[in-house]
Amino acid sequence: MSKRLTENKPSDTPVTAARPVKNTDTLPRRIASWLGLLLLIAFPGVTYFIEPRFGVAASACLLILATLLRILYKPNALTGIMAMVTAILGILVALSQSLLMLKFWPVLAVILVILALFIGLGKDDGMVAKAVAGPEGAKTDPQRVYARSLSYVWIVLFVLLGAVAALTCFWGNLKSWAFWNGGVAWFVILIFYGTERAARGFILRDLERQAEKNRETLRQMQQK
Repeated sequence: MSKRLTENKPSDTPVTAARPVKNTDTLPRRIASWLGLLLLIAFPGVTYFIEPRFGVAASACLLILATLLRILYKPNALTGIMAMVTAILGILVALSQSLLMLKFWPVLAVILVILALFIGLGKDDGMVAKAVAGPEGAKTDPQRVYARSLSYVWIVLFVLLGAVAALTCFWGNLKSWAFWNGGVAWFVILIFYGTERAARGFILRDLERQAEKNRETLRQMQQK
């Protein structure tokens, strides 16, 4: 009996908590994703140099590789759809050896971004709403109003950029296509984003003041 009690007695040895396992592949995946993004941004310029030497198929393979690298770290719905469309386009370009089809990749990318902006219109967790208010999305009416207005401006901007990108597919040479899609278009986007980002705080504060004034006016009317 005493032997059985001794066997069932709990051990006095302290139990140490299991250490959390570190995700060691996060940094390499993040680096690969950023490398893929840089390749996609520089793709028109890179194509201008490698296409005359190695052919259209080499450019198509580079496009597919850049897209696959991009989705290695925290891909969202837009990134996943763009990767699928790009992979299909790259395979078709490699099989057909069509430079014209390859030139349409920036146009397809712009179309997907415009669709994502349309889908996010009026949603607190839309792409622009998250950019304005943070990962959790818009929480106040001024943030919602600003995000919706900004979405319309981005849509108009991307429609104009996409229209010019489509024109460069048919008119001009590979150099003019690479110059617009790999240089001018990104410069316009960065200038607009930088200007909007600098003015965002002032505009949101003004909208907050207007909203507070409207609430105060409504309270006064209700009291009367």
